[in-house]
Amino acid sequence: VKLEGACVLLISQLKAAVRERPLTEDETRAKFEIMQRILVNDAEIRRLAETWLQDLDSTMSSHQTLQ
Repeated sequence: VKLEGACVLLISQLKAAVRERPLTEDETRAKFEIMQRILVNDAEIRRLAETWLQDLDSTMSSHQTLQ
């Protein structure tokens, strides 16, 4: 929760900074590339987490069946 609050603060500061000075073409391109990397990383994290959760669900179901 503490980190989420810090993230919200940083995002609001970045939004304010962009209003004061719009990004250059190079900065916009860099921002786009960073966002693409974030989305790729997020997809990979979700894939790994879903696999782990499916394995956990299977293990829990097997354990309940044994009882």
